[in-house]
This record gives sequence, C-alpha cells and structure tokens, in this order.
Amino acid sequence: MLFHRKVTKNNEINQIILKKMRNIFESASKIRSFGRNIKEYIVGLLYLIHLYALKIFRNFYILC
Repeated sequence: MLFHRKVTKNNEINQIILKKMRNIFESASKIRSFGRNIKEYIVGLLYLIHLYALKIFRNFYILC
C-alpha cells in the first residue's frame, strides 16, 4: 500500500513537471513565431520604403 501511494505521488509529480515543461515549450514557440512575424513585418516595411524611395528618386531625376 505504501509503495502504491509513493508511485502515484511520483506520477503526480511527473505530470506536474510535464505540464510545466509543455507550457514552457508552448510559450517558447509562441515567442519564436512572434519573432518571425516581426521579421516579416520589418521586411515588408523596408520593401515599402524602398518602393517609395524609388518613386521619389524617379520624380527627382525627371525634375533634373
């Protein structure tokens, strides 16, 4: 009976540890995907700025 109680206690502890580890991994993957989204956003902004700069320079060359 004592052995059985000890095993169930260990199983409960293992379940708690697994849950915490799973939460840590999920939060890490969320942070990673958030970072990826930020990278895509920055690349998109740079592309828009690039297009806008080309437009300005084209107008500038036409004026000159």
